[in-house]
Amino acid sequence: MERYGLVVEQELPPKTTHLIDGYVNTGVANLQSYEAFDVDGSEPEQKTASAFRDEQKEAFMAAEVRNPTLNNCPKFIGEIVIRRGQYNLLSSLMYNQSLRKAEGGIYSSAEDEMLDELLALRMDELGFIETASLVANGDLSADERLQVAGVLKSSAREIYGLPAKEEAGYVLMQRLRKAQELATRNDAWGEMANYVLQNLSVEKLTERQPSEVKQTFLQHYDNYLREECGGALEYAFSDIGDKEEYSPQEIKTIFDRYIEARGYDKEGWQTEIVENRTMCATVPDKYIVKIGDKRPAKDRTRKRVAESMLHEVEIHAGRVARGKKLGHGLAGYGLPGYLEFEEPFATAIEEIYSQQRSVKGEQYVAAIAISAGFDGTERDFRDSFELAWRLTAIKGYKDGKNAEEATNTARKSAYTTLIRIWRGMPTDIPGCIYPKDRVYYNEDVWRYLTHNGNPLPRADFLRLLQAKYDPRESSQNAYIKTLTDNK
Repeated sequence: MERYGLVVEQELPPKTTHLIDGYVNTGVANLQSYEAFDVDGSEPEQKTASAFRDEQKEAFMAAEVRNPTLNNCPKFIGEIVIRRGQYNLLSSLMYNQSLRKAEGGIYSSAEDEMLDELLALRMDELGFIETASLVANGDLSADERLQVAGVLKSSAREIYGLPAKEEAGYVLMQRLRKAQELATRNDAWGEMANYVLQNLSVEKLTERQPSEVKQTFLQHYDNYLREECGGALEYAFSDIGDKEEYSPQEIKTIFDRYIEARGYDKEGWQTEIVENRTMCATVPDKYIVKIGDKRPAKDRTRKRVAESMLHEVEIHAGRVARGKKLGHGLAGYGLPGYLEFEEPFATAIEEIYSQQRSVKGEQYVAAIAISAGFDGTERDFRDSFELAWRLTAIKGYKDGKNAEEATNTARKSAYTTLIRIWRGMPTDIPGCIYPKDRVYYNEDVWRYLTHNGNPLPRADFLRLLQAKYDPRESSQNAYIKTLTDNK
């Protein structure tokens, strides 16, 4: 009997689509580093960690500890095997990309260049999480811990960046000018003001005024938004109707109906209520929009529910659902640096819907600036807190306002803000923060949307909903325009 066999004479390098498939199938395409640091959820380990952080907050507020422990992260250990598997797969993908470059002539697409950037970024993020875990759990001497924390601090700033100094300077100087006005008072407000002026230097601060957004711009973009999403918004609320305040379960129903109306349910999107969480969040790799069971009453009005729904479902989930249908799908997982635009754009959408312009994310910019030492002094959690709550109280000062009530409110608010920029980090190391939340500051996005004094054309505005990209990057804008124009 004659036998036949196949002989491989040449191994062909994988195509772009193969590598993109490999990238998204590792799970690392949807990596969100904050998930490794958070302790929300119903798993026993998460509940225990969350309860510990509550205890740490009480001890900190009572001045029983100098700094709270916020790097008690169960996923540091619980997901270490997953992260190392992702690291190995990323290494393989990067190796195959290098082979394709060596072949010459087949490595030329915009997708290839973006994929290179994404692979390098994800590798850096995995290393960042592992470094944070080593500082928290490693068997290190005091000197070794300081050295590794220094690496952690540097990598956090390199990966996530810091606010622009002029923008941070404007945020701080607003509060400092008010402190100067209050400093001559012989009461609690005067004490707060003098503490700030004595502990925050103005010499190294420079500032830039926010851009002016005319009401006509908000109306213009609102027309675009309601043409696109108005029907879905009406449908979302039609079953429950208008109420002064919605329960978490009712919010879930409203979000689910919006998802249905926009067709995102066909892509697998759904919602869930999460224990021990006050905010909403989108988890792209699981196609889930999380709704916190402890969402405060002020965020459960119709206006705030609608704003949160547009933010989480229309922008974060919608850009995934539509972007995965473009090209090889990379635009649904996020092009390099997309969060620099997407997060503040999502808050801008809230403002467009409510027709109320406000500079958002200032609390994160201020907290990052004082912790990272924009005035020349890096601070640990305690020193950052003592400045942050006083700055918060001073910002909200009005004639006749009760100083004690303002202090209590400001302390709670400042602690909540600082948790977000110190989570997963060693709170005793000055300046060793997680500055990712700087992206919530929406000023740069409004500069883009004001478009040198003219609103964006309808097609350009609606294209912003189509994929997870940053239109201010010319290569990304051209790439998405090509894909959407050819649909």
